[in-house]
Amino acid sequence: MPSGKARIPKANGNLKPFPKTLTKPCETPPSGSGIETSQNANDSSQTFQLELYWCIHKLEESFSSAHLQQNPKKADDTRKLINILKSSTQPIIKKRQIMRQTFGDYRSKMTEEEKTLALDPSAIKFTKPTTTTSESKSHFIKKSSILSEENKNFKFNFKIDEDKSVENADKMETDDEKEKVKTNVKYATIQPSDNSFRFNFSIE
Repeated sequence: MPSGKARIPKANGNLKPFPKTLTKPCETPPSGSGIETSQNANDSSQTFQLELYWCIHKLEESFSSAHLQQNPKKADDTRKLINILKSSTQPIIKKRQIMRQTFGDYRSKMTEEEKTLALDPSAIKFTKPTTTTSESKSHFIKKSSILSEENKNFKFNFKIDEDKSVENADKMETDDEKEKVKTNVKYATIQPSDNSFRFNFSIE
């Protein structure tokens, strides 16, 4: 059976097959592109979380306001929106739709709020303290006059009437003398005698 391959005649009369076509392998994308896509996905998810938290915070502020509490229907609707945005089962598309319907262009509002709350570094100035020489000196605390060595014979300066003090001193002395007399007194002991007492009357 003749083969299906076409042959080219050689000079010597022999036939040779066509050269095989080489297929190039598929070029794989560099590994760096995969890392960039994953980073972009992480950044987008983080930005969405920030936007979501901002919208929830604004809804909670409006829910706690007195104006909204006076309208029960609006308060109920706001509560439902907060629950949907906080739910982990709700799809992101629905959450974004609620955020746009409620706040409109919430991203521009977030940037405006960030600008107003951000501090201007050029407005920050460091100034030296304006303290006088007397205030900058050290302050020493003096010891109490009671604890000093010079005033060892300290006495309380109480005002006492002289008459009352003399009377109290006399009373104390008399009380001390009475106690001494009581201690020095020896009680006499009476011993019974065998002689019976008799009256010596002369009877005629």
